[in-house]
Amino acid sequence: MKFKDRPDPALIRRPLKVVRVKPAEALRVVHLSRVIVGLDTHWFGGSTIACTQTECKACDRDVPIVWKGFVPVGKMSDPTQVALLQITPNVIGTLEQYQLPTLGYLGLEVVYERAGKRLNSPLKCKCYSRQSVTETFDRKRVVEIVQALFRVNGRLTFAE
Repeated sequence: MKFKDRPDPALIRRPLKVVRVKPAEALRVVHLSRVIVGLDTHWFGGSTIACTQTECKACDRDVPIVWKGFVPVGKMSDPTQVALLQITPNVIGTLEQYQLPTLGYLGLEVVYERAGKRLNSPLKCKCYSRQSVTETFDRKRVVEIVQALFRVNGRLTFAE
């Protein structure tokens, strides 16, 4: 009998589906967390990897750092349909204008769109009112989900 302290990486499932805004499609969502969790990443070896800062092979090769943010969201029409939305730095300024001291981003209704027709066109957003929702994901849980997304074979990674 062989004991393992970790399951086979193929058995590790993503706790939430990751969604990215597609070109020519508006994504209407409600934020289900007070926070946005972000990390520095690199496009390296055919996938997005987290920047480890120390002993980072991508940094050693001067691969540019790209910040990616993640926030749990529900469809505006049905907040029970939950996913993890990947956002980019250019929407943070808009979102911060609507952040409240006690609620953060919780319940914020946002429409996300790409500014162009390319998959990686700049992301933009428009904020509307707030829905009354119960916080589904606290900061610790969002961090755990993001860590799970990037962890394969003991290293942080996330293939897009």
